[in-house]
Amino acid sequence: MTDRYNTVTVVFENEIREDDLEHWINAIGMLRKVIKVVPGELNSFDGGREQAKHEFRMAAYAFLKEWGG
Repeated sequence: MTDRYNTVTVVFENEIREDDLEHWINAIGMLRKVIKVVPGELNSFDGGREQAKHEFRMAAYAFLKEWGG
């Protein structure tokens, strides 16, 4: 049996200003089968942790690219 999901969390690379967020909400809302898009608060622990992981990955990639040949 296949698992089924009805929600997805999106974490942005950087914080987005409220006036810019409307464009993202509208774009995501236009995707097929999306019925509701709800913005989350900046102080979300999971969002901050994912942003930190992304920053670390990008720094490690830059380091490896420069020193790895």
